[in-house]
Amino acid sequence: MNSNFDNCILKNAIYKNGNPHNEHEISDLMYLRALKELPQNVVNEYYSRSINIINRLRANGNDTIDTWKRIDNEYVNTIIADIRSQSYAIIPSRIRAALDDLEKLYGV
Repeated sequence: MNSNFDNCILKNAIYKNGNPHNEHEISDLMYLRALKELPQNVVNEYYSRSINIINRLRANGNDTIDTWKRIDNEYVNTIIADIRSQSYAIIPSRIRAALDDLEKLYGV
């Protein structure tokens, strides 16, 4: 599955956070994907849960710069740092924790 604004929390947070200077982080995510470091079941779970979160954000009027900026600062920056430091083993648990938090926060 390809990442898009309907299925990828990370992509939304990077592109929609009001900071055009951090879009280079997409290449970090592409690097992780190219390495195939994440098991396919983790990738599938990520997309499925992201779709539900994004749909809830849109339905509740929370698909805003402020929301994506907060998600970027609280979750994406840490994941990008893990990619850059090649701490791949911790990334699945970080992604799951972020999804858990966002589902609770937005009532998914």
